Amino acid sequence: MNRLSKRAAVRPVVLPRGVAVSLVCATCRKPIPVGVRYVRCTVASCNTGRQKLVFCNAKCWQAHVPTARHRKAAFVEEGGE
Repeated sequence: MNRLSKRAAVRPVVLPRGVAVSLVCATCRKPIPVGVRYVRCTVASCNTGRQKLVFCNAKCWQAHVPTARHRKAAFVEEGGE
């Protein structure tokens, strides 16, 4: 299976009309609507460049930690109104 066919296997998430999406979870790829709290990795290598890793919840962040090999892994909650 090549790289493109793996992405094609992901089911698109259908949101109600009028819901604005600004972020996507780096682990489960679910859209994170504007104004909803999300989790951001505090490690500098995850927050540099174009790709800043955000997650929909702490469980998705924890799934990211073993593959990222962080020395001192931590997260902060952001967003929300």
